[in-house]
Amino acid sequence: MTFNWRDQKGLTLLEVVIALSLLTVIIMGLMFVVGSTSKAMTMSKDRDRATALASTFLELLGTTGYDDLIVFNNVNTSDANATFPEEPKFYSICDRWRNEIKSTLSSDAFGVVRVETNTPVAGRTRITVFVFWERGGSQHSVNMVEVR
Repeated sequence: MTFNWRDQKGLTLLEVVIALSLLTVIIMGLMFVVGSTSKAMTMSKDRDRATALASTFLELLGTTGYDDLIVFNNVNTSDANATFPEEPKFYSICDRWRNEIKSTLSSDAFGVVRVETNTPVAGRTRITVFVFWERGGSQHSVNMVEVR
């Protein structure tokens, strides 16, 4: 009786190794896609939250008179004692915003405000609100501008 390889049923070891290698490459590619998608979704959520926080501060300023807006220039929530306005009602606006930033994004997140009078034209004030946070070892930011 002679042995004929062509009459054998099943797969050779080489065919199994090639199939497993191909399957491994496909699975690794899918894992990369899932990881990238997850990172992008997290970043998108952070950006949405930061934009909402910037908008919140502008809303908190909604009842502030035009002449009082300048007291918010250079507010930095990471340094409340040095940059927050001294008047209690204005200080409380900044303090509330700082607490919202820290509870919504992260403990190292902070906001900065720039108020420019007579900009872009005389009689107008430009308020620029920045929100900064760190994610994945890199700094990110969002800013929102309102002219009154």
